Amino acid sequence: MKRSDIASLILIVAISFTLAYFVGNAIFNTPESRSTKVEVVNAIEGQLPETPSDIFNKDSINPTEDIRINPSDTDKPFED
Repeated sequence: MKRSDIASLILIVAISFTLAYFVGNAIFNTPESRSTKVEVVNAIEGQLPETPSDIFNKDSINPTEDIRINPSDTDKPFED
């Protein structure tokens, strides 16, 4: 290649990169694409509200209690 070919190639590459940069910023990099709306979350309070008694009454079953069916006094209940 001659020096003038290399110089013209560098000039064409520089012009195309500059053009691509400005076209890309005009199309893809808009202020709307750089920002977004975020939902605001309220702070968690330290106290929980009182549970309604018509839904959680005292006579209902407590799911956190251990349920034992036919408890055994031995350490190995399945041995004869």
